[in-house]
Amino acid sequence: MKTDKMTPKEAFELFDTLKPVTLNELVEVGVWLGGEIITGHPMDGLLTAVRWYGKKFQQDGGIHPLLYKGINGKVYSVNASEIPFKTIMTFPRWIIKILFFFFAPLIRTKNPCTQYWNVEYRGKITGAMVWDELPIVEIFARIDSNTLLGVTVIKGISDPYFFTLTKPE
Repeated sequence: MKTDKMTPKEAFELFDTLKPVTLNELVEVGVWLGGEIITGHPMDGLLTAVRWYGKKFQQDGGIHPLLYKGINGKVYSVNASEIPFKTIMTFPRWIIKILFFFFAPLIRTKNPCTQYWNVEYRGKITGAMVWDELPIVEIFARIDSNTLLGVTVIKGISDPYFFTLTKPE
């Protein structure tokens, strides 16, 4: 997984220059590879710690938001609504790695736990992922033909978390 670094201001400036994304574009690729953007957010390093692989977009609008790569090399989906994000954001990343190793098999799922919506964010209507059971919305914009910028807005946390999605090669 690729990791980039920028300030939240730089990430917002980039987002504001980007084009919207549609469900068809997301579904056409299906599985997108995830990358973190380090901005000083409490979630920085969290997805790397759980071996985040990316997201899977389905034709019916369902989305698997947290695909991770198991130690066996297989890619699995977990029901991320079972993860207490606000609590674990405060844990050292090495503890998260250990906890996820033991608990991920218990929360694996074949069912999507988020869905696609069009939303207006920062003056543009674009594709977003809305969580079924958590107060989280992730908004997408196109960096280039292979890469998306994602902005994760979590209710109760003032700053958003930024990430990238890339088409597999």
